[in-house]
Amino acid sequence: RAQLAEISGGDAAAERAILTDFREVNDEDVIILGQALEKRDIVLVTRVSHGIKGASRIIGANRLAHASERLEQAGRANDWPQVDANRKVFYRELERLNNFLGAL
Repeated sequence: RAQLAEISGGDAAAERAILTDFREVNDEDVIILGQALEKRDIVLVTRVSHGIKGASRIIGANRLAHASERLEQAGRANDWPQVDANRKVFYRELERLNNFLGAL
């Protein structure tokens, strides 16, 4: 929440707007990531996980950012076993964040 407060200037309405925007864009990115994983499109997995990582860091969702970074690194290494191993962690952190966002 501290990172979010820095961006919003402590304005609760601005924080909600930022998180709403993040959730909408992130939901779309997660759909694209899922399709890339299904198609085994390593370039798209790498690109989308990179974007999710950056957006997550901006709002302070560091656990999701870290999980995304691990997917991105595995993608850059063209290491499908690591992509597969890290996707479970990614989806667990995504669910955790979405539960948090849903409770706001």
